Amino acid sequence: MTILKVIEVIAQSEKSGEDAAQNAINEAAKSIREINSIYIR
Repeated sequence: MTILKVIEVIAQSEKSGEDAAQNAINEAAKSIREINSIYIR
């Protein structure tokens, strides 16, 4: 059985959307292990 956990993280950046996404991942990685993928809306 596969278990999937979905979280929502909000981030911003003055540079770009990619930079904002990286900031969100870096912040989430401080408390969440094994982030396998992200979905940007």
